[in-house]
Amino acid sequence: MAPREHYFDALVRELAQHLDVAFAFVAEVADDNPMRARTIARFGDGTRLPNAEYLLDGTPCHDVVREGYTLVRDGASTCFPHDTALGTMGIASYAGITLTDEGRLIGWLAVMDRKPIANEELVRATLEFFARRTEAELHRKHLQSALRRESLQRRSAEERAARAAREALHDELTQLPKRMLFLERLDRALLRGDISFAVLFLDLDRFKVINDSLGHVAGDALLREIGRRLRTVLRANDFAARLGGDEFTVFLEGVDEAAAVTIATRIERAIERPVLLEGNEVVVTASVGIAFNAPHYRSAEEILRDADTAMYRAKESGKARFEIFDSGMHDRAVDRLQIEMDLRRSIDRGQLHLVYQPVVRINDGVTTNVEALLRWAHPLRGCVMPSTFIPIAEETGLIVPIGDWVLDRVCSQMEEWQARGTGELTVNVNLSPVQLRQYDIIERIDTILRRHAVAPRRIRLEVTESAIVASPEATAYILRQISGLGVQLCIDDFGIGYSSLAQLLRMPFTSLKIDRSLVVDIAQCPEQREMVRAITSLAHTLNMQVVAEGVETAEQLEVLKTTGIEYAQGFFLSVPRAPQDIV
Repeated sequence: MAPREHYFDALVRELAQHLDVAFAFVAEVADDNPMRARTIARFGDGTRLPNAEYLLDGTPCHDVVREGYTLVRDGASTCFPHDTALGTMGIASYAGITLTDEGRLIGWLAVMDRKPIANEELVRATLEFFARRTEAELHRKHLQSALRRESLQRRSAEERAARAAREALHDELTQLPKRMLFLERLDRALLRGDISFAVLFLDLDRFKVINDSLGHVAGDALLREIGRRLRTVLRANDFAARLGGDEFTVFLEGVDEAAAVTIATRIERAIERPVLLEGNEVVVTASVGIAFNAPHYRSAEEILRDADTAMYRAKESGKARFEIFDSGMHDRAVDRLQIEMDLRRSIDRGQLHLVYQPVVRINDGVTTNVEALLRWAHPLRGCVMPSTFIPIAEETGLIVPIGDWVLDRVCSQMEEWQARGTGELTVNVNLSPVQLRQYDIIERIDTILRRHAVAPRRIRLEVTESAIVASPEATAYILRQISGLGVQLCIDDFGIGYSSLAQLLRMPFTSLKIDRSLVVDIAQCPEQREMVRAITSLAHTLNMQVVAEGVETAEQLEVLKTTGIEYAQGFFLSVPRAPQDIV
């Protein structure tokens, strides 16, 4: 048999010669559209023979040739739409037969001539014979096309499935494996039991600051670059993954402690190299936790948990460093989690309470205001100090409802003091940086103030210097809104080196507290005295009161008197007192 592209040409030539007609053609109906057909083979004068699309001219294919066989004489028949056109083209007779496949119209076979057809029975029989041959070949053609389509569809489905599987196991941004794949690799190593390995848990330092200041596009670019650098510095059999956010993990096979530390150091140095983001040269560091395999590990999650714990220890120890896990870290992590769970229930259980430490005017010892200090009376731990639970409250967001409770309780207490005739006592309340970042902070403060018969000017909110440096412009905007409520503002812990003095000019502070680190050695250190004197002079120029914190001795107080400071606070002057002991 001739090649397929020539088969139908040979068939229509044979048909035309057999019937001794001028023209013959085969038309094929489109699979997806009964209004479309194409001529797949023709014999005769190609310049005069109309093609299938011309013959259709918008007519559905099944209406072109009716009920199998039809015969057109002298260019006149009601069953073909272009009888007149055929006549003008010199066609005197036309005969056609439908082609079907399992009852479905797939095309038609036709002959035309310039003279009338003499023997209709011969034409009819010949067309039927050639129609069967044509149908069989079209059927094979369609079957092969269907098989090709099916093959292509199957291949496409397999490619999509493979791509989906890869995307499910690999991070789209960095192309590193995801958590599931990393845990599978780790579980296989644990099951072997005959290899030494280490797990590194990496968390980028200050990534949120970069993301917030330069935008998520820059943040994504940074993460991509970190992924690239990890692949560059690791050995061939090491395995890095991205867990999500700015957290990465690395599996190191066949390493002892010295080798793991060497690789961790190499990773940290690679990450510390400057990165160009949005036209800015940015330096980012990483805190790394390291955990080594041990017989007591039963799952990948356990060793990953301990590497994570060690990473948090590295964060707490100053960041941009690594820490190796030990069992004491796990005990501290469990204890921290227990504190968090207990803290969540502390307000409802009535375990939180406030004490008040007087702020004293140095020249006459008069208490001008007090600072509200939060205490937690734990049923098992006893009195838990703020230095223990406040960082946990800030990390978990619990500081927001706790902060609301503190301000509400202070206002209630001030109403009680007013009823006792204590006069115009001002109360300082600490405001956490986490609270400052709440979108509804102004509404929260205003709602609490309106709930109580307390003049807003008698509340002084203390904001730490470190809370300002993270986002000075946004903080200044929030503080101006708070000041607009009538509340006083105080900058706390000033002098520990975070903010510039110029920032004070944009902030609506009415008072300033000098950090206790500048007071502790003030009697023995002339440099500290001069620094305190300079800060006091600047604050007075800005019409701010100045308070010295952490006054513990009479000697410190005497030296402070020479610096121009008006107010002091500390255990030498007064310990924090219960509300009923405040006069």
